[in-house]
Amino acid sequence: MPPSSSLVPAVGRAFYGGFSKLRPAQQAAIEAVTSGEDVVVLAGTGSGKTEAVLAPSVSRHLDTLIFAESPVVLYIAPTRALVNDTFRRIQPVLDLIRIRAGVRHGEQDDLSKKIPPAVLVTTPESLDVLLFKSRDKLAAVRTVIVDEAHLLYNAQRGMQLAILLRRLELFLDRRIQVCAMSATVADAQALWEFFRPGIVPLVVEDASTRQIEPTIRIGWTHAKLAETLEKIRRSRPGGVKVLIFADSRRECDELSAALKESTGLGDAVLVHHSSLSRDERLLTEQRFLEMISAICVATSTLELGIDIGNIDVVVLWGAPTGWESFLQRVGRANRRGGNVQLIAVVPERISGQIQAVLGYQALLSQVERGSFEASRPLQIYGAVCQQIVSVIQANKGFYKRSELISMLSPWRWITPAVTTKILDELVDRDVLQRHPVQARYGPADGGHELVDRQEVWSNFPVGSREVAIHQGGHQLGRIPGQNLLVLRPGVTFAFGGRKLTVRSVRADRVDTIPGTGASHVRIKYGGTGAAMDPSLVQEEWRLMVNECIETNVGSPVQIARIREALSPVLGLANSQIPYWHDGTSYIHLTCAGKKLNQAITAWAGHDPKSATEFTLSLDAPLNPTNLPSEVQGLSQHLTTVDALYAGELTVFQNLLPHESLVAERLEWWFKTPAVSRALARLAVATLVLVAAPRELDWGSRKAARGPTL
Repeated sequence: MPPSSSLVPAVGRAFYGGFSKLRPAQQAAIEAVTSGEDVVVLAGTGSGKTEAVLAPSVSRHLDTLIFAESPVVLYIAPTRALVNDTFRRIQPVLDLIRIRAGVRHGEQDDLSKKIPPAVLVTTPESLDVLLFKSRDKLAAVRTVIVDEAHLLYNAQRGMQLAILLRRLELFLDRRIQVCAMSATVADAQALWEFFRPGIVPLVVEDASTRQIEPTIRIGWTHAKLAETLEKIRRSRPGGVKVLIFADSRRECDELSAALKESTGLGDAVLVHHSSLSRDERLLTEQRFLEMISAICVATSTLELGIDIGNIDVVVLWGAPTGWESFLQRVGRANRRGGNVQLIAVVPERISGQIQAVLGYQALLSQVERGSFEASRPLQIYGAVCQQIVSVIQANKGFYKRSELISMLSPWRWITPAVTTKILDELVDRDVLQRHPVQARYGPADGGHELVDRQEVWSNFPVGSREVAIHQGGHQLGRIPGQNLLVLRPGVTFAFGGRKLTVRSVRADRVDTIPGTGASHVRIKYGGTGAAMDPSLVQEEWRLMVNECIETNVGSPVQIARIREALSPVLGLANSQIPYWHDGTSYIHLTCAGKKLNQAITAWAGHDPKSATEFTLSLDAPLNPTNLPSEVQGLSQHLTTVDALYAGELTVFQNLLPHESLVAERLEWWFKTPAVSRALARLAVATLVLVAAPRELDWGSRKAARGPTL
């Protein structure tokens, strides 16, 4: 066992007995957690963050944990899949020191066992349910660990968890230690201002890095990728594991089905995405972990720290939309070594291939320069509304307004006036009822309905109806109901790496048999897809302005075409806006991000839906001298843009007073540095008329047929 004076020897042996020494970040994290203060650990994927935080937490409370009859340590993960995987990894270690571990989420409840676990792995929603129904089971909690904290920062579910931690401390009548972990947090202090206002955490940061060895390939087909993977497999007779990230569930299904048919691995080609059933995902994770040679095609579901073993090669089938996702994905590779082998593919069917190449280069540039930033802590009202309803419903009676105000007091922006307005709106919506005399609020019919529908604990966007996909009586997963319009008996489609032929269709279920041949239809999953991080779009602009376009990608012919296509905009001054006429509109290359371009388009009196991440289209050239230089100057148009994203709202955002919802939606605009920076640049810029760039589509990177390199 490596030396660590801060750990009880038995704990050190259990967690680190197989290692000759601790990593510097692990040693620093152990010292910090042992102090009892809040801690934020920032370290790369696969760096041992879980052990670095859990080991000292267990060591601090070892005697209590061994004899505990309820949870002492809560481990919060943002997804059920990560909860299950974390439990699977820590259970054997904790068994060595006679500490019970367990899981609590919508599909499993180990707290109901005769002897409950002392370390409980759960989700934010399940913690809410526990405080709602069984808070006495949390009476012994001393430490809360939050994994993958970046996914919860500035999100509705993150604000829900933040208030839940406050509720837990109020119930316990004492402070608890909270530790968070992430591989991708730009500002640890901002993270804690969001989760734990008024508390300054100890920050442990791992300065070590792994060199990325990227290969960018342009215009590849499924067959070309299969050919390359076969060459890699043959060159490594000892086995090779490849993790492929695709940017959509449909692409996952189609790519994995194609690779099964065209590689020598066959059944060793696996698929993992959120529409697959839990059993299917768990089977994929277990098989991929155990196999010596395998290919797994996944969406962002495998970005997180789920243990799938050592990955030899990461393939990106389309560029991620921001640095956080990029680092999570490449960080999955070669955990045992120093370098990351990355194949970054621009698929044949993607229109705007040149922009995709530029996107990869911008991501690599951000990593090389350490140019990472995120929005400052946002004021999120939807989850505040949800927590007010959760608390009042849990109380099963009337709750004092002053108690609610006190509960929310650490967040100074949640003023008594704000709380009162939300309460009044909930009364008007029949979710709550007001006491006839006292300043108290209790549940009403609408609130009871939220409990009955199990929506009272949820801060997920309102989703569409889904139908189940079955084969041989086994549920493979669920897809949006809109697909019933095209799924008829005899139709073949790709799902979960399989070719399936429809046998029968019902309103809530599609029964299938194994299919062969070409697919007749492509499954539609809905949604607008993730928007690009505006700082990434601006990095692409920086590369063009400074003529930093790399030429070591693709063939010489492809490189020549890239430079030729970009020549009208390469080397322009940062203070210039290139524009051209495409025969119908004036296209302005702003590289300001989609939402800001939409706002400027609305400000100019045009349809904001025509804007893209890179451009805005107008009937006449833009006059930058009239453009507001600060975001506040666009306020009335920001709400117009936000209305385009109304489908992303949660139940509780839709229950907010109008002014609170507007205030929340404006927060992102005001607190995202890249937005303010881009607008300030454009407001003082001059227009430069350029020749219309050829072979460029500065629109969406979604899959579509177009010219290929």
